[in-house]
Amino acid sequence: MKRIYLLLLLGLWCNVHSNAQTFYEISYRFGTITDTTTYHAFLFLYEDGGGLVRVRYTDPVKKKIILEEMDLSEENFLTTIGEIDSTQVKYITTGKRVLSDDMPTTPETKPIVFYFKNNPKKVLAPAKVYLQGVVSNVNDKPFFSAQIKEKSGLNSNFLLTYFYPTDDLYLNFFVEKSRGLSAEEKKIKLHLIIVANINDTSIGASCKKDAQVVKEMFGDISKFLTLTPTTPTVIMGNDYSLATVNKAIDNLKPNKNDIVVFYYSGHGYSNRVPNDPKIYPYLDLRANPRQDPKKETLNIEDIFNRIKSKPVAARLNLVIADCCNIDIIVNKPKVSKGKGKTKAAMELLSENNLKTLFIKEKGSILLTAAKKGQEAITNDELGSFYTYFFRASMGYQCSIINKTTDWDTIISETKKMVEYKAEHTYCKKPFITENICVQNPKSLKVKGN
Repeated sequence: MKRIYLLLLLGLWCNVHSNAQTFYEISYRFGTITDTTTYHAFLFLYEDGGGLVRVRYTDPVKKKIILEEMDLSEENFLTTIGEIDSTQVKYITTGKRVLSDDMPTTPETKPIVFYFKNNPKKVLAPAKVYLQGVVSNVNDKPFFSAQIKEKSGLNSNFLLTYFYPTDDLYLNFFVEKSRGLSAEEKKIKLHLIIVANINDTSIGASCKKDAQVVKEMFGDISKFLTLTPTTPTVIMGNDYSLATVNKAIDNLKPNKNDIVVFYYSGHGYSNRVPNDPKIYPYLDLRANPRQDPKKETLNIEDIFNRIKSKPVAARLNLVIADCCNIDIIVNKPKVSKGKGKTKAAMELLSENNLKTLFIKEKGSILLTAAKKGQEAITNDELGSFYTYFFRASMGYQCSIINKTTDWDTIISETKKMVEYKAEHTYCKKPFITENICVQNPKSLKVKGN
């Protein structure tokens, strides 16, 4: 089954802002004797810990406005017991690029640190900017101010202080353009099947959250690419059953160039019979708890094989199971809620990255939240670890910030984030090594069909 754990300190998942905004404008001055320049920075952050910053300032010698771009990498603080400290986090710059015309690329300087800490409302907010490894002098007179930028405030005048008219971000917001798909490619359909056990009293709320996230994510992608619209098949509530899932798979009739996404969030287990050799989980598809879970079930790998072996198979099949992979199904206590961090805005999608993933890719991909013998971790407010971080990875990898992407990167990045979060979360008290969560996602990628 899927397990709801006590998220004691939420680090990676803390709200940077209570309204989950993505954008910040920060003005600062280091105030040292050698640097009295006032800098203005535009940050946008992604749930996977990545981000981008544009920094604008006036060169003190040439009196010319300089525009620089840097990547941002999240670095967490740990508590004395090794958990992620939810009260503070920092974003460190790497890979400086000078974007201004006629300005040489300057050597990489000390990384800039954008430090966030809890404000009086116990919400993480920008608090300080400093150079990594540089100790402030008592005579330094730094300056700092910060504001969250609502999307409505990202108008043309504001963005053109940090971007050129030809920049992808600016064009993405203000220039209407047809997607670079051929007439034939626009006929592609994305067939989405979502199965979520929302009636279960222990995990229903988190499964509902997962289903909504997945529906919105793939709906946004399909709309952005201007694919032929389809209606998702959503199986939950009173429709949730083995028979309904079987019917949905049987009725799936994609064209050879289509995309199929099957997503499951609910309970799962590893062995249907003693010494079962299958390494991927069985789904608990009982319409009510009185039914036998070993009869009302399908193995996710069998679903994967059925979908990719259709008489006319889709060009791309993506099958996802966010569930446990343990020996037996038992209810776990619901002990705490947690809060999410910034959400990567889907309007920042990169057409090229999406075409790489969904138009050019051929094959079938199976993604599962935990390997055999492990539980999948979840909570009501965020949903499930795996789905949350898969969405985070997709948000960054499909964004215009990221220049290139592929499914292998998304799979490995999601796995890394899930494992890191689990390794820094205690699943129960006391706070000893034996009680640290363990979750290692398992995947299978098959080229072609």
